[in-house]
Amino acid sequence: MKSTETEPTKSSEPATAIPEPTATVKVSDKDELDVWVVGEGTPVVLVHGALFYYLLRPLAEELAKTGDYKVIWYNRRGYRGEPTEPSEVSDQARDIVKILDELEISTAHVLGHSAGGHYVLELALQAPDRLLSAAMLDFTFSSPETEPGAMIFKMAGPAIEKAQAGDFEGAAAAMLVPMGISKELIERELPGSWSAMAKDAQTWFTMDIPALGKWLPTPAKVKAIDVPLAFLSVGKAGPMHMTGQLLKKWRPNLTMLESSATDHFFPITATAEGVAVIDNWIKSQGTAS
Repeated sequence: MKSTETEPTKSSEPATAIPEPTATVKVSDKDELDVWVVGEGTPVVLVHGALFYYLLRPLAEELAKTGDYKVIWYNRRGYRGEPTEPSEVSDQARDIVKILDELEISTAHVLGHSAGGHYVLELALQAPDRLLSAAMLDFTFSSPETEPGAMIFKMAGPAIEKAQAGDFEGAAAAMLVPMGISKELIERELPGSWSAMAKDAQTWFTMDIPALGKWLPTPAKVKAIDVPLAFLSVGKAGPMHMTGQLLKKWRPNLTMLESSATDHFFPITATAEGVAVIDNWIKSQGTAS
């Protein structure tokens, strides 16, 4: 494990964007993930979704400021401009365990935003002994075998066509703009993030999407998960809301989280609201410092 104090950023990124990682963790022959740790207290791991590997940085830093949490965020395989080989959802769930091992953390609350929810739910299936709780934040299944997954694939049709033609940045824009996320907004909130995303878009379209599309746990497995499980949907309709309702049907004791945030990209557009949701959820488990 490589540990550093706060240092200048990598030369390929803006000075204001990303500090040097706290650690790097080797998770496969080809993959070494950068990991950032902020704050002290109860361990909390944040798992990012599509395209933007440091979308959750503002959420991590604000959560750490409460004084109750050691917050860990990292870039998944193939991100930060480092292409990799295809990996299964189960492999990337095990990456979280390897990060916890490297940081000498036995258990943590783990939360996944958007597509990151796949890896959190898989981790709850694989290694419940490493979790204090698991939560999915505005997540939807990508499997077309489910109604919300089929809806997502239909909505992503124009983006996938651009990706198949090799225009990965254009494909990402085609996916983001209908969700209200422009280059201008992203650059204002996270300087340098659009250019970083352009390097990582190929990973999302050629590696993540195929793996996520074929992953779907059974209702019986979800019902049997032996850790506190929560779900947040920021809208009252659409595929994320539908996924929450489906999971609630499979697991009646699933906790449905409430938030005043209404934007899927609330980690940057409504950070305080996101922190409040996470803080309330963890403290409801009686495990915050």
